[in-house]
Amino acid sequence: MATVFISYSHKDDAWKKQLATHLKSLEIEGFYQSWDDAKIAPGSNWRPEIETALNQAQVAVMLISADFLASQFITEVEVPLILKRRQEQGLIVLPVIVRPCSWKKIQWLLEIQHLPKGDKALSEMQPSEIDRALAGVAQTVCDCLGNRKKPAVLSGAHISLYKLPVTGDRFVGREKELKILDDAWADGQTDILTLVAWGGVGKTALVNQWLNLMRTDNYRGAQKVYGWSFYSQGAKSCRDVARNVSTTTASADEFFQETLQWFGDANPETGSTVDKGRRLARLARQEKTLLILDGLEPLQYPPGEIHGFNGKLKDAGLAAFLKELACGCPGGGGEKPGSGAQKVLCVITTREPVTDLLNRKGYGVKEIQLEHLSEEAGKELLKSLGVTIGSQKDFHDAVTEYGGHALALTLLGQYIANILDGDIRRRDEIVKSSKGKIKEGHHAQKVMEAYMHWLGNSPERDILYIIGLFDRPVEAGAIEALKKEPAIPGVTDKLQGISAADWQMALSNLRNANLLARESPQKKGTLDCHPLVREYFGEKLRQENPAGWKKAHERLYRYFKDLPEKKLPDTLAEMEPLFAAVAHGCRAGLHQEALDEVYWKRISRTKEFYSTSKLGAFGSDLVCLSHFFAFPWGELAVGLPDVNKALVLSWAAFRLRALGRLREAVQPMKAGLGMGIQQSDWMGAA
Repeated sequence: MATVFISYSHKDDAWKKQLATHLKSLEIEGFYQSWDDAKIAPGSNWRPEIETALNQAQVAVMLISADFLASQFITEVEVPLILKRRQEQGLIVLPVIVRPCSWKKIQWLLEIQHLPKGDKALSEMQPSEIDRALAGVAQTVCDCLGNRKKPAVLSGAHISLYKLPVTGDRFVGREKELKILDDAWADGQTDILTLVAWGGVGKTALVNQWLNLMRTDNYRGAQKVYGWSFYSQGAKSCRDVARNVSTTTASADEFFQETLQWFGDANPETGSTVDKGRRLARLARQEKTLLILDGLEPLQYPPGEIHGFNGKLKDAGLAAFLKELACGCPGGGGEKPGSGAQKVLCVITTREPVTDLLNRKGYGVKEIQLEHLSEEAGKELLKSLGVTIGSQKDFHDAVTEYGGHALALTLLGQYIANILDGDIRRRDEIVKSSKGKIKEGHHAQKVMEAYMHWLGNSPERDILYIIGLFDRPVEAGAIEALKKEPAIPGVTDKLQGISAADWQMALSNLRNANLLARESPQKKGTLDCHPLVREYFGEKLRQENPAGWKKAHERLYRYFKDLPEKKLPDTLAEMEPLFAAVAHGCRAGLHQEALDEVYWKRISRTKEFYSTSKLGAFGSDLVCLSHFFAFPWGELAVGLPDVNKALVLSWAAFRLRALGRLREAVQPMKAGLGMGIQQSDWMGAA
């Protein structure tokens, strides 16, 4: 039977007894058993018993008051253990506000949905309201646990979700979509389910919420659970202003390297990209598997880049992998359904429909066009963030004005709660967004611009600028490199000599504003945020302080160039810092140096072409080369001599051909050929 652990201060014993009475009614029915320290026998060693009970619990109910928050044992022993188990093992945590206190200033409490809903503590309610609220707590415990036996615990060795972005705990609505996900896992017919929506609508938050619910039920029979975010590995974005087209350049090499290895492939670096995709499909089907691919769009053709290619996958291996999964049976070995292949559900989040799978849509493939939040869900989200003042019409108008956009409403609600006294009527004080709004995410940009004005010249602003320099989560070493003396004018001025306490306070402020993601326990010291936040502050710095932007990238170039332990790395993982060095070097305007010193001598190992001929990393190499282009694959960056331009064009064309992207290869092939002829480089032209 499941155990419900009650964490409380002894000064709130009366509240604990009232809760225990409500829990008892469902405990008698066999739904669970509750435990608190009153069950410790006299003379027993109480601390180990508390820790043992907490380690065995499936639910922890915390009775929050000033005495609870002031208790040294609770805050230093019970709370850290509860939060650790919540993060790593899916412990259900239910904070119940029993007496007014400053709980809204406690970061970990802000990140967990509390009970009762609203801002009233139990002590501020009438007796009938208190009974109703405590009955609601008991019912919530029951709903979370369910009246069902748990399967054997899934080992942590068979779960890998650390690559997925961390999202907030304030989740509202989406009941219909959660049911669709449940049905897709249970029905035995769905192989791939895609969640399609613009950035910031809440795709990743929905998946994370569903994973949390799955985790409380031990993943409902899954034998392996694996998640990957293509934003975690980075993707170069650029825009062709003349054609009004944006594109991204990304690689699936890192995905296949790590994922094949995790699924047990003996030689993950061998074989063509298509072969890797088919092998991965076979491996995934050996056991009942749940697979999450988050943020697939960097590996898809965006609208307008190539006519007729909208939404198609740029990587042939990834396309082969998904097509094999969509067929309902493993690929490459001639297996038939029923021959031992296990259930696999692949959940994809993306901004563009995956057109490679259109012929399977309605059969093994389902697609959800994720809508913006409903008016009711939007109002609930704003209120959960601390927006308490305003009429129903005011809330309705605010949700409508911000288009029900989840990220925008989250930023808006936190801004109003933190800066405008929780009064929704004062939202017109938020500055108007700047000219040149983009179609996607402009509601969120409006609030981010308000934060820019409010932050001024502060450590928080500099931290956001730092994050904007990257296309992926920022690891601690790179942050320290940027913080070093001398300061980069307009970028790190406020971070010079900052104390550890002030640094943590600045991070806490940004997390409280939802501009910075919560820290992942598996990636200590790494900073991350929503891609739209990263894009906004990065572009803001580039436009308003181009000298500081370039200087910061130059410092990162030097850092990543010197990071590998080996002068000539042997594996793809060891080579990643060199790929990053080229990216930052080109953004700093050091194209020639990055080409000569890093790409040619260390990544290619000169004429050995090590990264492609030995590692088969054609995708990663192509992304690296893309940084020498203003817009792929025709307009080269300024600063390279013609002889090198011809080489870069021909190398890019060769890698595009190797990846099966023949249509894109034509332009650089022709341009490189023309330059080679002009330079009488007959060998290169041939």
